[in-house]
Amino acid sequence: MTLQLAACHDRARWNDFVNASPQGNVFCLTPFLDALDEDYELLVVEDEGDLQLGAVLIKKDGQPIRAPYPFALYHGVLLSQRLWELPQHRRVKRYMEVIDFLLAELEGRFDRISFCLHYRIRRQEYQHAIARGIGCELSTDIDALDRLNALTFERQGIERDPHEGFLVRSIARAALDQGFGEIVACKYPAGSIVSSLLLLHDKRSAYALVMGNDPDDRKNGSGIYVFLENIRRYQAKGFSTFDFLGINSPNRGDFKTSLNATPTPYFVVTWERPA
Repeated sequence: MTLQLAACHDRARWNDFVNASPQGNVFCLTPFLDALDEDYELLVVEDEGDLQLGAVLIKKDGQPIRAPYPFALYHGVLLSQRLWELPQHRRVKRYMEVIDFLLAELEGRFDRISFCLHYRIRRQEYQHAIARGIGCELSTDIDALDRLNALTFERQGIERDPHEGFLVRSIARAALDQGFGEIVACKYPAGSIVSSLLLLHDKRSAYALVMGNDPDDRKNGSGIYVFLENIRRYQAKGFSTFDFLGINSPNRGDFKTSLNATPTPYFVVTWERPA
């Protein structure tokens, strides 16, 4: 196997690839990209001329922008139909190889890598986590939950409010002690926690309240794995709803809806006595 990353200048070839890819969509076709009036680059990973994977980078000042771009989604990784149709045991291994190669190449070229992934890529991330030996288990490690949640804010350049840190620990402790919630940790076989999720529940619904990931392990698929495993687990326990608790930013909204969540309006109402 000899992988190479190259720019695709053949627009017809690119559009044919997008239309054939299981993750293909209108937002990755060149007529739509041209309408954005932005600099963009079409990248492909090839193995001795056989196209394995493609990706769209929309750039400003030579650097990829943070996804998603306004009025545009799914500028992420697109797999070739041939790769997608491999038997599962071969597909997961091959997928890991080409994704790892792509990310390593982009990390060497740019200061930022940001994709808005198509929902059909999530299953591959789930398989990626399994292939790396990651598993989920119930945990009582509030310290790890708090630490990983703080690191998640820090990675985004946001300083978490100290009171929010207090609430994470206080709610987690009450949930464990009084039985209205649980912490689920994703671990490597060696035992190190890479993702932690605080779930609350009542008689009908589970609520994903606090999430944290180790920034050094963001490429391992554990963030997808912990959600999909617990959606499945709570469904098996007879719960009718798995509540992601809102779409409070474009990036989080894309992540949550890619897991087949349905955006549902909720309202905040306030009354104040007139002065």
